[in-house]
Amino acid sequence: MGEARVTFKTNSHQVPGSNARLPRRRKSRISDYLRARPKVIKTTKVNETRQRFQRILWAMKWALILPLSAYIFIWLVLILDDFFKY
Repeated sequence: MGEARVTFKTNSHQVPGSNARLPRRRKSRISDYLRARPKVIKTTKVNETRQRFQRILWAMKWALILPLSAYIFIWLVLILDDFFKY
């Protein structure tokens, strides 16, 4: 049997991967110019009270909560070990 004629253009006759890659676009000179320009460093205003609060939270997390939870976890393991020993 012959191939069926299609009234619209399709790419079903192409082998996958043969023409899959599109040609590379040419680099525009505008992008090179924009990349070469010195970038302006934006200054940000530091909120001192928020920074202090973040520091307190960090200290609570690392110096208080984690060691305390590790201590409680060890006691829990010891109690469960004693409970399921026999």
